[in-house]
Amino acid sequence: MIEYLFWGLVAGAIGSLIVLAVWDWVVEAITDWLHRWGLQKTVIMDAWVWFERMGTQAKAQLFVKRHSHQAPERISVERLEISQIDDADVREALRYRREHRQNVMHLVHQI
Repeated sequence: MIEYLFWGLVAGAIGSLIVLAVWDWVVEAITDWLHRWGLQKTVIMDAWVWFERMGTQAKAQLFVKRHSHQAPERISVERLEISQIDDADVREALRYRREHRQNVMHLVHQI
């Protein structure tokens, strides 16, 4: 009994680390993109992740829109398990729809 409890706690801790990594990916990708182009975060007018559900997985595409450009730029793409998405509202949206757009400007402000 204690062994099952132990492994349950270990699995939960590992799962939590994986879940937290999803939004960390967004911050890291935006930071890398800004550094690569020598830009400040103030050039970003909008940022979002476009999720597409594919079975138990989701394709997550990160887009940014600059003040000086008309078209948004896709700066990163990840494939992940839906269970790795740390936002319950996003998971719920993907449960009922194939696609979901999640604004991530609040993460840009944290950079």
